[in-house]
Amino acid sequence: MFDFSWSNILNSNAFNFILMVLVFVWIWKAAKAGEKIETAKQDVHNNINHSDELKENAKQELHKTQKSLENLEEELKEIINAAKQTIESFEAKTKEELESLIDNAKKTSDKRIVNEENQTNSRLVKYIGEKSLTAAKKQITSTLSDNKELHRKFISQVIDNIDGLEI
Repeated sequence: MFDFSWSNILNSNAFNFILMVLVFVWIWKAAKAGEKIETAKQDVHNNINHSDELKENAKQELHKTQKSLENLEEELKEIINAAKQTIESFEAKTKEELESLIDNAKKTSDKRIVNEENQTNSRLVKYIGEKSLTAAKKQITSTLSDNKELHRKFISQVIDNIDGLEI
């Protein structure tokens, strides 16, 4: 019934199949294919986890950016209002300083004008006084030289007045 001769065994499909399985197992173990497949499987799993983390981080960043963009218009309005207030404050301060400078310049120029007027009046009074004295001297000299009797009378009065002085 069954012929278990070596030639029959070598020619049988079952033997060839078992032999082929043994060769594949030996190649599998020699090449460490299982470890490599497991390593590749683990790498793929790690890459998937890492990409999930990156995806989650990107979603969070997107959410933060969207939130910041929602408030962007209000923040811009606040910045513009603050800038306007700063400009108005600077303008008011500059205007006050300019008005103060103008008032000081007016006061200084008014003082200078008053001083110049006083000096001019003083010079004018001195000049007029000198000219009046010169004119009076000429008039007295002329009157005394024309009227010798009046001249002698004044000399006598001066001498009389000197006698009355107490020393």
